[in-house]
Amino acid sequence: MKRLYLILAFLFLLVGCLPPPQQILPNTPQAYTADFNNVWNAAIDTLDNLGFTPAQMQKEDGFLTTERKTFSSSIYGVAPFIPFARAFGSMSANINPMATIPEQVKVTLRILKDGSTVTVKVNPYIAHSMPNGWEQVQSNGQLENKIQAAITQRLLESLKPKETTSSPSIKTETPATPLPVVDKNP
Repeated sequence: MKRLYLILAFLFLLVGCLPPPQQILPNTPQAYTADFNNVWNAAIDTLDNLGFTPAQMQKEDGFLTTERKTFSSSIYGVAPFIPFARAFGSMSANINPMATIPEQVKVTLRILKDGSTVTVKVNPYIAHSMPNGWEQVQSNGQLENKIQAAITQRLLESLKPKETTSSPSIKTETPATPLPVVDKNP
């Protein structure tokens, strides 16, 4: 009976440590109808605000790579499977990303001018710290979407007209015109 309780407790702990299935967001290139220089500057500003340091920039080729940045826990990578082949046959489980391991992230941006549009493709390199070293893992798509959304936001902000504060404008109020009253009872 003790053995049954021990097995049930182990299975309960094993299932409790498994993370819920993680949705992987698609990594699709984003096309902008903006000037190449504006998109390039927005991309550099975005990566800087996210804390990435540029390692290699080739503006004429539209190639931008960052240094590796280490996060204290798994944020952008899909946790790898850990096999339990020795003790439990063909069982395998995902590592719980809430209780894990540092993660290294490196980003490469390809910014290409395609006629009247500029296309941005985000290619992340994500690695988790494992006992035998850093192991590359699949991206969950959050970083790519975060970078593209921030670039889009910066481009939209650059399109807004700048307000001048040097000379205040004088506004004259027009009297509100009353709405016509409709008689419902003829």
